[in-house]
Amino acid sequence: MNMKRFFAILLVLGMVLCMLPVGAGADLLYNGEVLMSNDVIRWSGYVFAGDTFTVTDDDNQVILFVYGDYTTSENNRKFTVPSDYGYTVQIDRQDADYAYAFTLLEYPLIKIEFSYNSDIVSGTPSARQFSSFSLISVEPVEGYKLDSWSEKNGKGQFESCAYGLLFNPLNDYTANDTFILIPNIVENGHNLTVHPAVAATCTTAGNSAYWECTNVTCGKFFSDEGVTAIDEDSWVIPATGHTLTEHSAVAATCTTAGNSAYWECRNDGCGKFFSDKGATTKIEAESWVIPATGHALTEHPAVAAACTTAGNSAYWECTNDGCGKYFSDAEGKTEIEKDSWIVKAKGHTLTATAAKDATCTEAGNTAYWTCSVCGKYFSDAEGKTQIDKDSWIIKATGHTEVKDPAVAATTEKTGLTEGSHCSVCGEIIKKQEVVDKLPKPEEPEPEETEAPHVHTEVTDEAVEPTCTKAGLTEGKHCSECSEVLVAQKEIPALNHWFGPWAPAKEGTHKSVCLRCGTVLDEIPCEMITLPQEEGKEEITFCPICGYCVGAENLTPSEDIAVLEGAPQANLKVFTLEVGEDKYLIIAFEKSGKLFQPEGEITFAPMEALAETAFAQVNPDATATTVEPVVDENGLSLTLNFTPEEADPVPVIILKLD
Repeated sequence: MNMKRFFAILLVLGMVLCMLPVGAGADLLYNGEVLMSNDVIRWSGYVFAGDTFTVTDDDNQVILFVYGDYTTSENNRKFTVPSDYGYTVQIDRQDADYAYAFTLLEYPLIKIEFSYNSDIVSGTPSARQFSSFSLISVEPVEGYKLDSWSEKNGKGQFESCAYGLLFNPLNDYTANDTFILIPNIVENGHNLTVHPAVAATCTTAGNSAYWECTNVTCGKFFSDEGVTAIDEDSWVIPATGHTLTEHSAVAATCTTAGNSAYWECRNDGCGKFFSDKGATTKIEAESWVIPATGHALTEHPAVAAACTTAGNSAYWECTNDGCGKYFSDAEGKTEIEKDSWIVKAKGHTLTATAAKDATCTEAGNTAYWTCSVCGKYFSDAEGKTQIDKDSWIIKATGHTEVKDPAVAATTEKTGLTEGSHCSVCGEIIKKQEVVDKLPKPEEPEPEETEAPHVHTEVTDEAVEPTCTKAGLTEGKHCSECSEVLVAQKEIPALNHWFGPWAPAKEGTHKSVCLRCGTVLDEIPCEMITLPQEEGKEEITFCPICGYCVGAENLTPSEDIAVLEGAPQANLKVFTLEVGEDKYLIIAFEKSGKLFQPEGEITFAPMEALAETAFAQVNPDATATTVEPVVDENGLSLTLNFTPEEADPVPVIILKLD
């Protein structure tokens, strides 16, 4: 090897920061001071083998090592701060003919450290054999490896030696040549990070599964484990947006909550609610609920049923629009059907008053019926034709007066005043008074002439009869001479007019006079035995008040009325239920006593019995069918209270079927 003024030792140590972009690395420091571009560091003195000049970045990471050799003369050296496109190290020997320029290019994939080992051929300090560069370490970044070395300008070659890698410059290099040592770095395969698939939600984008190479010089993306490359963000799955179901507004009712309009997202994992169809305003669950309004109740007070007018139990009505429900309580808890509060009209409880002819002095009456409940009067047994009180009265006919002529008195016979009497009943209307005999004539004395007497008439007022006292007709008399001008006639007492009879103390019944209010009680019941088969418990009852032994008291009934042949007594009709058997009890009474009618009486069953079969119960417990008659007047039933060849029947018992 040519030793002519040979001193060519090239030591290049390179180290480049991984992942630093060109011209944008960390600050370079020398002795703690930041080096700016083109700053020059100079130093002098001998450089011996193993001497080191070091520049670091601000993270105290070593990026450059310079190894020198001893020299016989003082060397002036300078270091120039790297430019934007690489690092340049220049060492000047100003007192010699040689200037060595060393350049370190930026390789962001590796970190390189070199050390120099001298190999002295001769002991002459000025003569020096070219020595080797020994590679201490090469550290490529993850995903890469060192394949080989090369010298950029082709002025040297690499050989292996005991110390490592030997670089020999070629013979045609010059003193000012620059040697650039280049590591050849190749990929060591992708370093993949998997990004698992994430489902898109209504508002957040998702992604399909993809793989990313984290090698600093790669940064590629794959849809699989490094085989199929894809574009960045091609894995993005856009947010799905809400899938909304509309819930229309529903008005609240009295008992059911309503809701304002709202929209619900039914996508899996969402379940959010919104107040608008654009899903801009989120709301909480159940915030749309409109509470039930509750009933607005109006009370309808109870009204008692009358004979002809229906009543009602108390009830409450909800007046809210769309409700209209009805309740039996003020709290609206118990709902009832419309009209279920109606209490049907009771119908009249009628007592018949038989027709009576008027006499000369006593009024008569047409037949009429009186309701003991409402006090109204009717001209028919069905209570259809109402009449005014006393409209049934037939005025007394009055006497048919016949004059009884006066009989003049004589000296021999008494006389009579003029009188009168009724030609119909013979009652004396004006009594004839006896006139004394005339005195025999005497010597006439001078007669004094007197003016005739003129009566001063005064009316004697009539006195109405009561139940227990007789009354008087209107009369007249002279207030001066007291002569009776029109005699007052006695009107018999009316007697009591008793209403319905009701059970009193055990075995008795009572009633109230409808005319004067007198109470007649403790009248013994007239008990009748219900004919039954042997072995059954005996049942007795009173057909006047309904008192019963052995069963529930009889129930008054209006299901039958007298059509023809009514006696001068009050009709009594009851129903009796014994187990599944139902009976209709028919009798007549007067003043609380059982009345025995004569012959046949025709009855008119009401509509409730239109489809009923009738059988008259006999004393031996057998029953005889009674066929009703249907004609233009409707349904009628004729019963015989005094049958031939049998005892009179005061009470008729009909079994209903």
